[in-house]
Amino acid sequence: LPSPREVLTSIAFNGYLYAIGGYTMGGGPESDVLVAPFNADGTIGSWTSSTPFPRARFAHTTVVLGGSLFVMGGDSGANTPLGDVQAATLNPDGSMGAWAATTPLPSTREYFASAVTNGRIYIIAGMRPNGPQFLDDVYVTTPGLP
Repeated sequence: LPSPREVLTSIAFNGYLYAIGGYTMGGGPESDVLVAPFNADGTIGSWTSSTPFPRARFAHTTVVLGGSLFVMGGDSGANTPLGDVQAATLNPDGSMGAWAATTPLPSTREYFASAVTNGRIYIIAGMRPNGPQFLDDVYVTTPGLP
C-alpha cells in the first residue's frame, strides 16, 4: 500500500483488489479506496486511487453485492461510531461510480462482521463505545443498489 494503515477492509472483485479506508498513523481515519489489479501470476499491480467515500472511517465493514461495493458503519475518529451505509458501482476496469447513501444500519457500530448470500447482507455483532459496549445481534437486509 502507499501508506501503512490498520483496521481497513479489503475485497477482491472482477480481477481487482480494493483496500478501503482504515486508520493511518499521523493521518487518522481515511476515506480513500485504493485499487490494484491482480496479475496472472497472483501478484498485484500498482495501487491507484479510486472514488473516496463521503466520510473517513476505520473499523467498518465492506461487502460486494450485485456489482456494488457497500461500506458500512465504523468509527470516524474520537470514538464516534457510524451507522451509515454507502454504496458505489464497481466497473469492469476497476474504477468506481459515485457513492450514494442507502438505508442506514439499525444502530451505530464498529469492529463488526458482514457477509453476503442470496442477495442479502448480514451484519453481525460488533461494538458501540457509547452504549452497551458489545453487540450480539444479527441484522439482515436486502439493500437497494446504486
